[in-house]
Amino acid sequence: MKPDALWSSRLSEVNLYGCFVADRRLAATPLPPEVPDAMFAITSAPLQASNTVEIAAFARRMMLPNVGDVIDKYRIEEHLGRGGFAAVYRATHLLMHAPVALKLLLPDVVQRHPHLAERMCDEARFTALVNHPNVVRVYDVTHYEHTTYIIMEYIKGASLAHLISHSPLRVEEAVRIGIDICSGLRAALECGLFHCDIKPANILIAEDGHAKLVDFGQARREITGADTSSSSTDIVGTPAYMAPEQIEDPTGFDHRADIYALGATLYHALTGQTPFPHAQPLQIIYNHIHTPAPDPCVLAPNCPADLSDLIKRMMAKSPADRPGNYTEINQELTVILGEIDVESPDPDPADRTGRVMGRLRRLFVGGSSQT
Repeated sequence: MKPDALWSSRLSEVNLYGCFVADRRLAATPLPPEVPDAMFAITSAPLQASNTVEIAAFARRMMLPNVGDVIDKYRIEEHLGRGGFAAVYRATHLLMHAPVALKLLLPDVVQRHPHLAERMCDEARFTALVNHPNVVRVYDVTHYEHTTYIIMEYIKGASLAHLISHSPLRVEEAVRIGIDICSGLRAALECGLFHCDIKPANILIAEDGHAKLVDFGQARREITGADTSSSSTDIVGTPAYMAPEQIEDPTGFDHRADIYALGATLYHALTGQTPFPHAQPLQIIYNHIHTPAPDPCVLAPNCPADLSDLIKRMMAKSPADRPGNYTEINQELTVILGEIDVESPDPDPADRTGRVMGRLRRLFVGGSSQT
């Protein structure tokens, strides 16, 4: 097989068996009307050693896909966003005629940090364990010699980070998002998972106003008994939202670190800034460890006292001083939301999510975003 026609996969290196062979390069040509069976052949044969040099040269030439390019059976329709390690696209499944989100590990990142391919496969495995409406679904993961990508549920909307970059949320909007994300985190915990990187960028707001949790790339399994297979000494998370114990004891934290990060995220959503804004990450980390959580009412005077108290408890320095579980937080948020609705009832109950939808429409007139 010539390298310029190669788009093949050796999955045994990531504890997946078999080889998904897709005889398709990144090209702006559609699939033929009848897809040959060879596109979906399964084989355990490894790549030929004689092709190693040619494959390496092809990988170096490979660039990120453009709109119209076909990867395997997915046609790229729109570039949605790019981070330090991956790019996300809206794509169409050419057999199912259905929209999906394709998250592709950047080719140059694969070359410099090959272990990140395994991390992306872990992200897919972990996310696939959680079947919940407030967690974005993962359909598939494919690991090639030179790239790795995940196929996910496509959400038409925007990230919470994008929304609050324009203006803080109304109190009821933030509370509803908190309820949704608590529900998603509770479902993840029931599967034995800690997310470990709760932040506005990892929360998507759909057009109907519901929030969905994404990116389990930093997730950890709950350690039970003598099992330490999931423990790691690496510090994971984002400094602006990271719990003190996540920094001080990377192998010993539990789901209450996610509770802390969710509290910091709600603070940001209500006030428009992170709890400890500072240009230097080390100073941010120091503040998370030593400085008491700020009162969101200082920057958001409309924030109810009960909500401010809950956020500060969620951000308590000691995990023992935080709410113990997501059910407790959800119950408190539901009570707060009920009090808001009583004080400022919506003229039309069906319009309770309309304000978020209106905000999305203003930001993305005629378009969509998923980051």
